[in-house]
Amino acid sequence: MFEKEISDYVDRISKRHSSDHVKLSTILTDSELPEGFRRFAEAEVDEALDGEDFGKSKTGKFDLTSQDVQALLREIRHLLKKSYEYSQDDFVNVVIKASKFIFDFTVRPRWAIEKALFGTGQVVDKRSVEKVSRYFVAYPYYQRGVLEYMDFTGKSDIDIDSWRKVHSRIDEHLISVLPSKATTLTSSLFALFTFVSGDESIPIDAAILFFKDKQATVIVNGLEKARESKDLKWVDPITLTMILEATLGTANAAASPSPTPAPSVEITSSEISVAVETTRVPVSSAPVTNEVAGGPEQNPLHVPQPPRVEPHTVPSALSGRPKAAGPSIRSFLPEKIEIRIIKKIFNGSRSGYQVAIHRLDESPDWQTASKIVEGIFMEAEIDPFSKYAVVFTDAVSAKFRAKR
Repeated sequence: MFEKEISDYVDRISKRHSSDHVKLSTILTDSELPEGFRRFAEAEVDEALDGEDFGKSKTGKFDLTSQDVQALLREIRHLLKKSYEYSQDDFVNVVIKASKFIFDFTVRPRWAIEKALFGTGQVVDKRSVEKVSRYFVAYPYYQRGVLEYMDFTGKSDIDIDSWRKVHSRIDEHLISVLPSKATTLTSSLFALFTFVSGDESIPIDAAILFFKDKQATVIVNGLEKARESKDLKWVDPITLTMILEATLGTANAAASPSPTPAPSVEITSSEISVAVETTRVPVSSAPVTNEVAGGPEQNPLHVPQPPRVEPHTVPSALSGRPKAAGPSIRSFLPEKIEIRIIKKIFNGSRSGYQVAIHRLDESPDWQTASKIVEGIFMEAEIDPFSKYAVVFTDAVSAKFRAKR
């Protein structure tokens, strides 16, 4: 699946570096290349250095564990990486290899990780996990989860069943923060297809596979229903968020004993950070179960419980509810300033910016909007008093002053 997109991905990268020799340092400093590919190329070189047994004494008579020696070895390793050159054939081969892995990992992370870790057996040691996880760029919380599990249990290896339970815990938490965190959760998915096509949309089949991989049956059913009833082939971030709102809202209403439909929810800025990178996995020395063992005092690697939520109304094009009145926030931002805000606050993601504007434009009042702005700054680790943060906040404030 996605053969054309993978081929286009390979073609775009290969054309950017077509010389006989391509330095790793050139790849790493090329900001036009996807971060996933740059990190993949670096991981390939790290693996090559590992194969050289770099820094190991052949005679056993040298103390290479000395802090000074280790610092020097790290510097030498850094210099070797910096000078590493791919031949053109090797470069094309690594682009092809990276492309296939990156598409698999971005669209179906659970499947791709299991294949990478357990392709040759049912148990892997910690060193193997560390080496393979160099490639887990798009979703680093999976790397963090499995390594923290091993650190906490003190085990030197992990079996496939334990990994599946750790992964399920992480995915359950990711699904628990939807739909309000849909843009954050799927940002890597959109970035992948945007690089290939330039269009800030993804195939709806990619979204279905993404949530199927997380065993989110309700969401998968909602996406498949939208695909069939509306003949959707591609979805942009706003459309995907609306589908999730409609699907999860309906599921919550069906599960609730109250006849009142379940409201949409907003996660406040004091709750989980971007891409749930602070996810902690519940573990114990016994095999992992579906029960959380003990509380935070007994188990420091606890899974955050679903956050406390405050109900509010999120207008949705799919539900037919009216949009908030008044001008869009974008009308208060000159184009040049808007471009800088996208770069500085949204890390260059226009789709992330558009979804944020949509949520802010639909906010019923300044109090609600200000909480959303606060959350955006906290997620992106932006100083709220920095130049463009102030400009952005002023534009949001101006919108609600104009509505009065």
